[in-house]
Amino acid sequence: MTLPELYAQLETLTPPVFYQEHPDEIQPPYIAYFEDDADSFVVDSLVVATEQHIEIHLVTTNRDLQTEAEIETLLDGLHLPWRRDTDHDNSQRIFDTIYSFSLIEGREF
Repeated sequence: MTLPELYAQLETLTPPVFYQEHPDEIQPPYIAYFEDDADSFVVDSLVVATEQHIEIHLVTTNRDLQTEAEIETLLDGLHLPWRRDTDHDNSQRIFDTIYSFSLIEGREF
């Protein structure tokens, strides 16, 4: 799966979806996703696969268990093992539910 394919899947969900950061005029709820970092797998001096570490952030003003469940169902359906963390920012009054996972793409020679 590629980032554009992931974006197409995320767009099926209700909140608006943005890559990396949302425009300042957009208020929660929204989904932001980005590539956190990447690794390559090398054999005989050739890159045989890449692993992109992806984060999806669901940003809301109140914990949104329904949208969390929709994201989890989507990731499960795509066979992507994920990890969820939740952060609450009292000063901005937002909940940030973060899904972390990897996309691994092999290369043909």
